[in-house]
Amino acid sequence: MIMVAWGIVMTLMGLVNSFEGLLVCRLFLGAAEAGLFPGVSYYLSSWYKRRELSWRISIFFSAAALAGAFGGVLAYGITKMAGVGGQEDSLELAHLHFIPKPHKPDTPLRPIAAAIHAPSTEISKFLNDLLAPIFLRVARQTTFINERNLRNNKIGTLRIDDIMRMARLVLDTNIFVYEKTHYRQIRGGAMGSAFTQTLANIYMLDWEQQLIHDQQVDQKIYGRYIDDVFMTTNLTHDQLKAKLENAHRKDPNIRISYSIQSTIDFVDVTVSNEGDHLKTSIFHKSAAEPYVLPYTSDHPRHVFQDFDMERIHIDLSFLLNEYPPSFISKHFHRFFEINQAMSVFERLDSQ
Repeated sequence: MIMVAWGIVMTLMGLVNSFEGLLVCRLFLGAAEAGLFPGVSYYLSSWYKRRELSWRISIFFSAAALAGAFGGVLAYGITKMAGVGGQEDSLELAHLHFIPKPHKPDTPLRPIAAAIHAPSTEISKFLNDLLAPIFLRVARQTTFINERNLRNNKIGTLRIDDIMRMARLVLDTNIFVYEKTHYRQIRGGAMGSAFTQTLANIYMLDWEQQLIHDQQVDQKIYGRYIDDVFMTTNLTHDQLKAKLENAHRKDPNIRISYSIQSTIDFVDVTVSNEGDHLKTSIFHKSAAEPYVLPYTSDHPRHVFQDFDMERIHIDLSFLLNEYPPSFISKHFHRFFEINQAMSVFERLDSQ
């Protein structure tokens, strides 16, 4: 009974949330603990003779002393476990900072909320892993994506209602700190939150349905990567402008800017219409120099036909920044090894 009472009190101490409650629990814990040593001594006397008893009791008391000694060391070690296994021992609100966009007029700022330890971060990741694969299966034909990092999680027994409640929790708890003042984002989702991109894609999928339908009827190309859309058309400039202006007015939450040209920079590719044939080359965005199209990109393999020129561009970028030639060669070699493309590397070297 003593051990059962002790265990119950220790368990209930986990529910205490005030100093007064802790004192009361300690009082009951002391009452349970007070009978332990006399009880153990009495219990041992029921099993051993008097000449055997002293040795057993001395072992028991010595073990108690050792437990007390090592308990302090163990407690100290536990207090130093913050970050072990990638887990933090505390949460913190997001912190707002800004990144300049020098490639745009007047150098506007992009707001970023660093929320790696925010309360809803793990829920946001869970919703992204849950819903992104489903969205991509629905919108794969018109959405440019890179899905190598996605896990095909199943919805399982989760109800739509449960998913909606978690989504509201993520959106309603976008609280951050800026210059020692607390703010809450009341529209949209926080940039950098895993679920925000998936939610934006779902929202955009509904918005773009008319454009997708018109492009399919005209048998033209339509594709979107997050908030960038690429379209081909045979409409006149005025007809296309009218269509895009109509899309601009469709939703007050979505504002679009557009460019109608025979050559367009889209994400990391320049697309040109040359004699009714689309030709592509790698686009170097001024805000991301030096930049190269990732080998694991979703772009068709023929995009990489100018890879040798890109390799020279990268070589020069690193050499100008005083990287040793041996370092550059080593990591080019490693890149091809990781992507199992040594035959391409050898062919390029032989040219």
